[in-house]
Amino acid sequence: MFSRRRTAPAVAAQVDGRSHFIAGSSRSGKTALVRELVAGAPRLLVWDIEAQYVDLAIRIEDQAELVEAIRAGPAGPQRIAFVPRRLAWFGWWARLAFIWGRMAPGVVVAEEIADVTSAGKAPEGWGILLRRALKHGIDIYTITQRPQESDKTSLGNASTVTTFRLTSRRDRAYMADRMGLDLAELPTEPLVWIRTDDDGGVARGRLKF
Repeated sequence: MFSRRRTAPAVAAQVDGRSHFIAGSSRSGKTALVRELVAGAPRLLVWDIEAQYVDLAIRIEDQAELVEAIRAGPAGPQRIAFVPRRLAWFGWWARLAFIWGRMAPGVVVAEEIADVTSAGKAPEGWGILLRRALKHGIDIYTITQRPQESDKTSLGNASTVTTFRLTSRRDRAYMADRMGLDLAELPTEPLVWIRTDDDGGVARGRLKF
């Protein structure tokens, strides 16, 4: 005889997000790779300093307009490319990105962080996003041309680390050390990348257009 006891409905387990650090010199392919990876994300929020994602999302430049869009929740835009007028807005944007991500899982992209962070601990708003967002199912993509001039929190907390060609010898040596690779393994041609992940895996590839 089957029991008539009611059982609670199954609740989907929260899936943690992942943090991805991508380095590469100008025109090496790093932004093209990230654009490809996030193109299908239902929810996307980008610190888009050079307006490189505006064809993938609604473009917003004003702080008040961004706050209004996020407050709108499901009724508002779910894919936003924030093209800031001032670099000083980065910490504010990062705090807002954390609030946005807690509403529902999504993807956050921060372009050219060497412009807005320095080679030390991440500034407050950005640090909170990096340290606390993953447990809410937020994926973070951090992009930089100069890894040595970028904050160490974003690299230290990364689930995956990818590098394209780097023109600075110091940056190349820095990335090889942080990725546990020989210097000779790092790419020297545009559009070629190598990635390590937190379980010890190594992958290589080349962008094709």
